[in-house]
Amino acid sequence: MKKYLSIDTLAQGQAQPENMIALMPYAFHSPQPANSKHSKQAGFSMLEMLIGVAIGLIALVTIFQMLVSSETRKRTTSSGSDAQIAGAIALFNLERDVRSSGMGFGLAPANVMGCSVAASYSGTAVTPAVRLYPIEIIQGASGAPDRIISFYGNSSFLTGSQTFTASTDFTKKTQTRNGFQTGDAVIVAGNATATAGSANCDLVQVTTNTAADGLTFQHSTGSYTSFYTGASTAAVFNIAAGTGATYTGGTLFNLGNSPRRTQWQITGGSVLTSTDTLVAGNAVEVAEGIVNIQAQYGVDSDNNGLITDGSGSPATPNEWVVATPTDWTQVRAIRVGLLARSRAYEREQVTTAAPSWQAGAFTMFNLDGSLEATNPANAFDNWRNYRYRVYEKVIPLRNMIWGAS
Repeated sequence: MKKYLSIDTLAQGQAQPENMIALMPYAFHSPQPANSKHSKQAGFSMLEMLIGVAIGLIALVTIFQMLVSSETRKRTTSSGSDAQIAGAIALFNLERDVRSSGMGFGLAPANVMGCSVAASYSGTAVTPAVRLYPIEIIQGASGAPDRIISFYGNSSFLTGSQTFTASTDFTKKTQTRNGFQTGDAVIVAGNATATAGSANCDLVQVTTNTAADGLTFQHSTGSYTSFYTGASTAAVFNIAAGTGATYTGGTLFNLGNSPRRTQWQITGGSVLTSTDTLVAGNAVEVAEGIVNIQAQYGVDSDNNGLITDGSGSPATPNEWVVATPTDWTQVRAIRVGLLARSRAYEREQVTTAAPSWQAGAFTMFNLDGSLEATNPANAFDNWRNYRYRVYEKVIPLRNMIWGAS
């Protein structure tokens, strides 16, 4: 029978070599616990995992809500900035154009100002029909956007009027021909009575100014040598029949070589455009997001140099009108209101009342063209779910003011 030695005996060096083998199992093998097969494993329980998942989901929902809110504010701010820029650009360009209205004929008397002008471009009558108005406001029906038409010349040589003493269908004899250059467009006005705007008026283009008398210029069809370019150019404002009216005398208004008759209007429901109707030009987009434009004439009806709105004390007349003036020499300014709309659709109805300007509230239209009281079938067409900015300006007609002074 083998003997097993204790560790103490082994430590004291009393173990013999033959007993080493028997000792090995005891010395180098620790005994296993009796319950080792049933010991617990370390880790998360099912409850703990469910709690962790719930906390993670709550965090994700919170993050997504913050992102959605941030993106909504960003979109609203960005779209509002776009509307602000569009409104500023639209008003700036409109004002710059309107301020020039009446240049070349601002001195016309009441019986000439407002006359119907026989005008054509390359043989085709100009539309809409030309009236000698410095500015014309065509009112939109039932609160729809108005149209504004400005008319002015650009002559650097003659900005006043010149009388003529003799006339044929293709010639006019002036008191002095200085200031009339080949290529200039000229308003011929004569045969006026005491009635406002009663004169006969024609638009012609100077083609020759070399007559021996030093006073007569010619306005015929065909080509001429332009004073401004030195090149052979086709006459675009003259017609084969010449001036329609028979004149014995009258007044000439030089509009220079590039007169403009600009029509400002909203197309497509939200784009402000300008079109030079005198030369059959194409519409030019000026600003997007402009959904309404309203305008009024400022008429100095009592000739006191002021345009009053009826709010004075003692009572003053309201000289801001939408009706066509009877005496165009009293028109001193217009006031304009532009309504710009943000492109961002808001889930909530953020505009609960129609925006207003000096003359009152704008008539609102849904994006599908229906009136403001209508609830459109498509919620995205509801005007109340968009933000708006109003731009307004009183624009003086300096050429009319100088003419009156």
